[in-house]
Amino acid sequence: MQAAENMVLGQIQKGGPAAVKQIAASVNERVGAAGHREATDIARNEGITVQETQVGGTRVITEEVDGLVNLICSSYFF
Repeated sequence: MQAAENMVLGQIQKGGPAAVKQIAASVNERVGAAGHREATDIARNEGITVQETQVGGTRVITEEVDGLVNLICSSYFF
């Protein structure tokens, strides 16, 4: 997800899905709930889609995993 955000948006979004998932993965690894290289089949096989569009004067960022939207973030252009 971080790679997809960086490719489309030019950077990782602070507080966005990739950042939140990275924090959760770090906690899971620290407590032994998951290993460093583990990934679900969905993330591995289906991939992640990041799209950026403009509606009027608003920037809309949509991130999706396996057909489910994770985040729609909008902000006004200045």
